[in-house]
Amino acid sequence: MSRCRFLVDECVPSSLTRGLRRHVAGVSVVQVGEPNAPAKGTSDAELLVFCEQEKRILVTADRATMPDCVEEHLHGGRHTWGVFIVGPDISIGRILEELALVCEASKDSEWIDIYCYLPFCS
Repeated sequence: MSRCRFLVDECVPSSLTRGLRRHVAGVSVVQVGEPNAPAKGTSDAELLVFCEQEKRILVTADRATMPDCVEEHLHGGRHTWGVFIVGPDISIGRILEELALVCEASKDSEWIDIYCYLPFCS
């Protein structure tokens, strides 16, 4: 059973959130704008703080500002539970496969303070 906990940014299609809920046993996933998640329009910095407090991996397609914000967050002595930045041409199916693999093959603590780009391998 998965122990993965994700926050999906509003810039990622909600079909990913629905797919994770359907196909990954035991996953906990909320999307920005849903109940118990930050509101739409929440700043990158606030999303990172939310994820840190809630022990959630952030999944975002924000390649423009999120990498710098993650660096600032970490340099400020804060932590992340992981940040996955989705590439521009990756399908929802491929993202779903990669996140399912993360849940099946790793511990949540392995992603602390790491940010990386999906897909892992092209």
